[in-house]
Amino acid sequence: MLLPKYPAEDLKTQAIRTLEQVGGPVARALSVAAHLGVSSSLGAVLGPDAAGSGCLESLRSRGCDVDNVAISATGASRRSHVWVSAKNGSRTIAYSEDPHLRPLTSTPGLRTAVRSARAVHFDGRELEAALQLAELARGSGATVVIDAGGWKPGLDRLVALSDYLVVSKAVLLERESGDPLVAAGRLLEACGSLSAVILTSGAEGTTIVERTRQRHVPIVKVEVVDTNGAGDAFCGGFLAGLVLGRNLIEAVRLGSGAAASACSRFGDYFPDLDEVDALLSSHPITGDDP
Repeated sequence: MLLPKYPAEDLKTQAIRTLEQVGGPVARALSVAAHLGVSSSLGAVLGPDAAGSGCLESLRSRGCDVDNVAISATGASRRSHVWVSAKNGSRTIAYSEDPHLRPLTSTPGLRTAVRSARAVHFDGRELEAALQLAELARGSGATVVIDAGGWKPGLDRLVALSDYLVVSKAVLLERESGDPLVAAGRLLEACGSLSAVILTSGAEGTTIVERTRQRHVPIVKVEVVDTNGAGDAFCGGFLAGLVLGRNLIEAVRLGSGAAASACSRFGDYFPDLDEVDALLSSHPITGDDP
């Protein structure tokens, strides 16, 4: 819902525009990756309701395979209400989760999809299934990427099986107070498989923290209309970059470009690869950057 500005508590305001769309960090990231030309398959659980049916239809239209999306016999699909301010594109989110929705399980179909994948993406939800599938991904040689939207209980176990952790400075500070760069370095020391922490910080850009160096990648500047889903778009672009064989800097740049494209429009927008590459070409990294 696009608002002229956030109303004060107990007041009303008329929305400029409203729409319904599929959300969720992994679903949106894989949808972005699909639009960038990477074959994507989602594993998830939806409720036996109209919202679940709508999600399936929308995901199919985006080019995302949904053969491994299960419909729970009980519970309602997860829902979020998002308010976007027209003043600066910032957003506020309220979400609900039905405890009667059954958890995701490591089904034969999901295991087959993971064995054939170049990269596997998790967001820290459905931890037990994620741990099993991450173990399988590592054994099959797939790259494991985690988007930590919050430091959920048990997430350290999943990070220990990952190649890349995408996390904001604010979320990393939920795990460990102090300097987020130092915290990222400690995670790398503790997790032998972890190659890099991709530390995001909104308009300040992204810092790639590796064991022996840190590299900063600036944002791609656009006129911001809607920041909702920017992190998901970043992850989708980053995943696509890895699968397309781009190096780490280029993959992060593709993520930044995808996020910028998504932020430049309101609502459910997914750029294609030519659009993002053209945007990146118009915002080259300077000699002062890596």
